[in-house]
Amino acid sequence: MATYAGQNVGAKKLDRVKEGLKAASLIGIIYSVIAFVILFFGGKYIALLFMDADQTEIIGRVAMFLIGNSMFYIPLTFVNVVRFTIQGMGFSTFARWRHDLSWASASFRYSASFRHALRAR
Repeated sequence: MATYAGQNVGAKKLDRVKEGLKAASLIGIIYSVIAFVILFFGGKYIALLFMDADQTEIIGRVAMFLIGNSMFYIPLTFVNVVRFTIQGMGFSTFARWRHDLSWASASFRYSASFRHALRAR
């Protein structure tokens, strides 16, 4: 997105930047939904690639982690698409500051919700 946005801003075609932002977001959303479905139904089997089948408690927690992780792929899509668009438009300092702030916020929310889910079990 950075190169795409930079070239179109340089050519004074801001409408194409908006179209690219929408297209990249749609591609990211589609990927995120597909990844979520695969991890929701196949998380246990992915865990079995790395551990023995008799470790049922750990496999369950790995599957729960993969599902919880994949739930944040759509917000991550928007963070990355917008960040790289802003960076490509020539505002790299703002893009980097915004990216760090959003990651810190998401990390805090995710870790708090994951700890809560583990306590609830």
